[in-house]
Amino acid sequence: MLKVLIADDEPHFRIYMEHVLDWEGLGFKICGICKNGEEALQKVKDTAPDIVLLDINMPGMNGITLAEQCKQMNPDLYIVFITGYSEFEYARKAVQIGVDEYLLKPFSREELTNIVYKLKLKIWKRNEQKHLQRADLQIVREELLRRWVGEISQLKIEEFKRSLERIDIRFPGRFYLVSVLEIDDISGMWKNQEDVELWKFGIGNIAQEVLGEITQAEITHLIFNGMEDRVISILNYDHKLERITDIKKYYEQVSSLISQHLGFTISIGIGNPVTDMTEVSKSYRKALAALEEKFLLGGSHVICYEEVDKVDSEATFYRLDLNDQLLACLRKQQREEIHQILE
Repeated sequence: MLKVLIADDEPHFRIYMEHVLDWEGLGFKICGICKNGEEALQKVKDTAPDIVLLDINMPGMNGITLAEQCKQMNPDLYIVFITGYSEFEYARKAVQIGVDEYLLKPFSREELTNIVYKLKLKIWKRNEQKHLQRADLQIVREELLRRWVGEISQLKIEEFKRSLERIDIRFPGRFYLVSVLEIDDISGMWKNQEDVELWKFGIGNIAQEVLGEITQAEITHLIFNGMEDRVISILNYDHKLERITDIKKYYEQVSSLISQHLGFTISIGIGNPVTDMTEVSKSYRKALAALEEKFLLGGSHVICYEEVDKVDSEATFYRLDLNDQLLACLRKQQREEIHQILE
């Protein structure tokens, strides 16, 4: 669990912050509650928290000085200033010099939840990046998996398996099931690319946590970024442990947690299971076809392909290897080959 330290000279605010959230349920543990800066500094030294919720105006050592000393001890420490409206400009300047977030008193449970969960995602992402053996490992992994759902021919499947094994991905199970997770109304949300990447990272981590409940020795779960700001989930299992409609409840839990913690909704399309690695693209296209039903049902739905009233339909697109061939022929101006590929 991530450790949180609370420092505020007002007793009622210390009590409020201690009890307003289900800290353990969110994956946090309160490692100290302090009433002044000196006490908080010592507690930071003793407990090494991940996040400090810090009142900007305390007797003795003020919040700015404490924040500077804490950052010197641990540059990775995340600090959230708690401030009243009278110190708003002061707090804003503090954010500019390295404090990560600030909250204006009085703040709601939802505001505090959003702040600490956003920092939790940043900590997760930072820790994941620290453990990558090579800087490009994640890029290689996602490119391979995107090519897989795009379609891998039978002739290339053994080469593809070896490529996955080199990055320690193996599939012991017989069945493959693809699901696609998509943020609702992303085109209407104010965003920059950094926000989108953080949201997708959050979706992936929540999905991995929830689906970990059914992950056993014979089950593999992969989650990765797809095209068009979508996130793709692949379950590989040795036998049909559950019906698709039973698996659906786990994805519904993912959807609920994302709405609760990240403040937006997602829709999820679940394909049909397949038994051959070369058919994973079919499960993917069926997941996309199920996802199209959101335009009739509205957002925040988990939709199984087998529940959709369609006759053997699936989303269509051309194979990624054909895309590469087409680009190569266009560069060489090979007109006849281009027509063959298009056919």
